[in-house]
Amino acid sequence: MAYAVIPHAAVLSWLLLKRIESGTPAGRIDGLMAAALTYVLWFGLFPLCRLAG
Repeated sequence: MAYAVIPHAAVLSWLLLKRIESGTPAGRIDGLMAAALTYVLWFGLFPLCRLAG
């Protein structure tokens, strides 16, 4: 699982830095929100499924 989490964290960090450095007013953050929420799934949903199986 670590082989998928580490690249996902790197992509999420890159998206966050790109958003911070853009300096534009707040707009749509759909891609950033999707990346952040799927990152949370690595530590919530997947371990829960592993415990159930």
